Amino acid sequence: MKYLIIILLLISCGTEVGNPWDDSDDGGEGSFNDVPVDDETSLFVEKLVSTTCSKLASCFPDTVTISVCHASIEAIDGFDERLGLGSSYSDLSDIEEAEEAETIISDSDYSKSCLDEIDSLACGDPEVVLSFDETSPSDYSNTFEIISSSSTNCVNVFQ
Repeated sequence: MKYLIIILLLISCGTEVGNPWDDSDDGGEGSFNDVPVDDETSLFVEKLVSTTCSKLASCFPDTVTISVCHASIEAIDGFDERLGLGSSYSDLSDIEEAEEAETIISDSDYSKSCLDEIDSLACGDPEVVLSFDETSPSDYSNTFEIISSSSTNCVNVFQ
């Protein structure tokens, strides 16, 4: 009898009692609601794009939107050299594909330090000023300049 009660109690637990898994509005696949994305599982390139676009949007609020920035900088060349990869990748999306395929693997310590460097830049710092021109708001071609050419952290992310 006590086994039956335990089984009934276990069966009765579900989303109605606070389970954060909700599959009601996405075709049954499920999604976490109000649970932060685990940064540890994100690719470095995804974090780099997010950090870069957040910095540019905060420094150029009248001309940079995060969504346009995200879409624009993936096709930009120059990040490969700043990340110590030589000139073997044609744009940031190629680096992301290599990271997804685990052809290149980022070092978590250097990755964090590199992103922290970008995040700590002031809007007047040369890296920020050189990375975006407010007079050409659709031109993201110099976005890679946000990574200092002398950054030992960023150049070692994929070493």
